[in-house]
Amino acid sequence: MFLFLMAIDTPEDKSKFEKLYGKYKEIMYYAALGVLKDKYQAEDALSQALFKIIDHLDKIGDIDSQKTKGFVITVTEHTAIDCYRKLKRENLAEINEWEAYSQDTQEFETGNEVEDCINSLPINYAVVLRLRYSAGYSDEEIAEILGITKENVRTRAKRGKQKLGQMLQERGIWY
Repeated sequence: MFLFLMAIDTPEDKSKFEKLYGKYKEIMYYAALGVLKDKYQAEDALSQALFKIIDHLDKIGDIDSQKTKGFVITVTEHTAIDCYRKLKRENLAEINEWEAYSQDTQEFETGNEVEDCINSLPINYAVVLRLRYSAGYSDEEIAEILGITKENVRTRAKRGKQKLGQMLQERGIWY
């Protein structure tokens, strides 16, 4: 914790980070663990995610809001997936990325059919849709968070909505 607080300049931001850390550290850990399936790798991903959150601390308003919770979980999942990909490139991990992600996200969702469809979308589409519609971030903010271009955000959102619409039609939820 001390290392994270050293990276923060103002006392207000330090206080905000301490509250955020206290409230979401377990959820973040389990999000990373669900993707990586290794407690040590999950701890590493959690640390990386916390540094990313520190970089965007000014964008976080109310610690207890759904928007903040969604942001924190999404950043953690995205960071864990990045770690998984790095491990995969190094041939140190042999787990199914999609299976690991979908099992973990089901713990955090309420279980309705639309959310089930979102969970079954490819990760790139699901993350963008969650950040845009659940957490309320703009395309510019999403691009900055995920480290991609605004055009890429728009493309992923468009394709994700198309795939989501197809899934909902197949299930008879939407016509």
